[in-house]
Amino acid sequence: MADAARAGAHDVDAVEAELKAGTNCGSCRPEISRIISGAKVPQGVRTHVTA
Repeated sequence: MADAARAGAHDVDAVEAELKAGTNCGSCRPEISRIISGAKVPQGVRTHVTA
C-alpha cells in the first residue's frame, strides 16, 4: 500500500482500485488511509516504483 501511495494512489479509492484492498467490508479503510498518509512523498519529489 505504501508503494502504491508513493506511486500515485493518493486516496483510499485509488488504493482500492489498484490493489483491491478494502473492497470487501470496508472496515480497514481507516487503516488504509493512515498508511497512505504516512507514505506521502513531499510535493516536487519524484519517485520510481517498479512492480
